[in-house]
Amino acid sequence: MLFFSSIRVHLKKIYFIVFFCLLFSAFFSSEAETLPIDLTLDCSIPECSPRVWWINDSVDETFFPNFQPERNWIRLDSFPININKIYPSHNKVGTYTLLTHFTIELNTIEKNKQTAIRFGEIGEAFEVYLNGKFIHKEGEFLKDKITFHRTLRDQVFELDPTNLLDGKNQLLIRLYGDSKYDHTGFYVTRGYQIGYYKNLIYESRDLLSLILIGIYIIVGLYHLFLYSKRKLDKYNLYFGLYAIGIGIYLYTRSANILEFQIDTNLVQRIELMVLYPMVVTALYFLQYLFFRKDDRTLRYYANYNYLLSFITLFPPMYIAEYILRVWQFSTFLIGFPLLVRIYYKALHKKLEYSMVLFMGFAIAMLCGIYDIIDSAFLNTGLSFTKYGFFTLIMGIATVLARKFIFLHNKMEELNETLEMKVVARTKEVIEKMEEINALNIQQNGDYFLTSLIEKPLSTNFNKSRFIRTEVYIEQKKKFEFRRRNGELGGDIVITGNLRFYNKENRYIFFINGDAMGKSMQGAGGAIVAGTAINNILSRSAKGDRVLQISPDEWMYKFYKELDDIFRTFNGSMLISVVCGLVRESSGEMYLFNAEHPSTVLLRDGLAVFLEKQFDMRKLGTTIDDLPFQLESFCLNPGDILICGSDGRDDLNISTEKSLYKKINEDETLFLRSVEKSKGSLEELVRFLKETGDLTDDLSLIKVHYLEEEPDLDI
Repeated sequence: MLFFSSIRVHLKKIYFIVFFCLLFSAFFSSEAETLPIDLTLDCSIPECSPRVWWINDSVDETFFPNFQPERNWIRLDSFPININKIYPSHNKVGTYTLLTHFTIELNTIEKNKQTAIRFGEIGEAFEVYLNGKFIHKEGEFLKDKITFHRTLRDQVFELDPTNLLDGKNQLLIRLYGDSKYDHTGFYVTRGYQIGYYKNLIYESRDLLSLILIGIYIIVGLYHLFLYSKRKLDKYNLYFGLYAIGIGIYLYTRSANILEFQIDTNLVQRIELMVLYPMVVTALYFLQYLFFRKDDRTLRYYANYNYLLSFITLFPPMYIAEYILRVWQFSTFLIGFPLLVRIYYKALHKKLEYSMVLFMGFAIAMLCGIYDIIDSAFLNTGLSFTKYGFFTLIMGIATVLARKFIFLHNKMEELNETLEMKVVARTKEVIEKMEEINALNIQQNGDYFLTSLIEKPLSTNFNKSRFIRTEVYIEQKKKFEFRRRNGELGGDIVITGNLRFYNKENRYIFFINGDAMGKSMQGAGGAIVAGTAINNILSRSAKGDRVLQISPDEWMYKFYKELDDIFRTFNGSMLISVVCGLVRESSGEMYLFNAEHPSTVLLRDGLAVFLEKQFDMRKLGTTIDDLPFQLESFCLNPGDILICGSDGRDDLNISTEKSLYKKINEDETLFLRSVEKSKGSLEELVRFLKETGDLTDDLSLIKVHYLEEEPDLDI
């Protein structure tokens, strides 16, 4: 028994020694890493810890291959590595060296497999060395200036396996970049590895993003095509621009565009310039889809975004990053409330598709908010916007497709019944046209009968051999009744002869009137005036009667009687007149003007207005009764008087190309036309019609005092 007890004690001691040795080896032994090697984590010990990187703000050939960091080096043990936060006070363009180590056993590397190194993001220009051997270079740095920027995302570069050492290896990177720019250094927190080339390429490629980008651009182009065919649907325009903008924006953020050897500063500027208006097109799409009209606040916000997009062209990239932060803040402050307002109004009015689009925009907005937060703070490099946009774009495309299908079905339904509707509508139109034609015939008949009454009332009964009178009248309203042409209007002209005190004291009477209103209304006033004037003249001159009152007294009674007749209409029928009496033997003339265009005197080839001013109202005016004013003048042999209605001035002088009618406002135009015509009514009318088109009734009276001495024995 004692023997077995002694053996158990010795075995316990052996087990304790073995356990202690294993534990010691676990804590103090160093293991090599195997591919793939994460350059952000050191997994050469059982529990991975952040890999140590060293950085120095200089470049020196002595830094490799077996260089160990000294006191002026800064130790880094977390990603991202932003130079602007480590050396914030440096010059615009700086040179930096980043250094780290990793261990590997060469016998763990599979033969016939190409090794490579992957960078999640690195910029602006750099050179990569492994154990002092050059691996790869991007960008150009000459004379303290970067002449070619290459800020790369998810790029994989081949490594020569012979450059790897069994055991400890040194990775050294020379960086050149603007010390104020966020992307100088390692901007994201993940995606830095050494591994097999094919595996890293597979992990870094994003085929789904390319497919989504293609879908967005195709959908956008399709809706732009729809807008080109129907410009009334502006929401197609803004949705097309929005979808294409998303496609361009995501492509500029992908690693695929970096395969082209172009300056990445240009790519980043395009990315930002597309981003700002993209939000505006989304808001405009919703505005026009739901409400079909513009919004002033949205227009101001759009101009602000366009301005930011334009400004991004010019400043250094670190300033462009500040502009991006300003835009992100303003989007939360202004853009998001505008979106909420549009959806609130749409949901409140229960507009079609508003709830479906609200869900799509909510998903896309949450993805966008995460990407903004990641860009500003987290720097993980993960992007969910492209997937959120896919949900939104497909939702919008589905909504628009349903609207298109609805319209197409409606059109097919209309086409099916079109023939019947055309027949019914044609029958209805024919019936209406027959009814209108019958009414038009009836109306023209009324016009014709009225013109038969009106036309004989305008007379030129002056028989004097010494004072000649001519008249011209052209009414604006033209019509045809039973193949007879006629005209109707409110102008009237009448001349005649009167005797005062004795048979030798002969006077020539003339009057030109313009009744208020067009067509039938004006004609009614002209008929009333013509009937009354002819009746007064008939009473005053019938049977070669000699009036035993003075001409000025007769003129007052004439005015009073005619005014009283029109006053009975209580202001609904007015007439402007100019009326005169000219003594045959001496040229002495009495004249009154009741709000009619001024009389023109042509003497020695010079035309002037005869009345300097007149304060009388139209006949029939019931308010502001002004006193009767009779003026006297004396005509010389050879003088010509011309009276006319306002049709002489109201000429349409606009050209054929003009969209609007332009009415003549120059009253001296008529004076110049009188001078050019030398008093001939025929020539005067021709000059007026050459100047412009008549827009009102035109009536003229010419009173010509002949130069021969009157024969008083007649």
